[in-house]
Amino acid sequence: MNNSIILPCGNRAFWDFDSDMGFRCNACFAMHGSIGQPKQCQDEVEKWKNLEALGGQGWDYRSGGQKSKVKVYENKFG
Repeated sequence: MNNSIILPCGNRAFWDFDSDMGFRCNACFAMHGSIGQPKQCQDEVEKWKNLEALGGQGWDYRSGGQKSKVKVYENKFG
């Protein structure tokens, strides 16, 4: 498992092995998607979700940018 993602705010979040519940931001230390996440980060995530809902390309947490139009399937076994 890749243990980090790049958030829309530009920071990197790492898997929180202690809680084993999600990704924790290395800048604000909030769990990604939690109520403790700063408002500007929540707004940035919401912007990308809305763009995708309107038919645009959403945020790709692995590459740290806009999703590609081509679907790439990840090998779950290796």
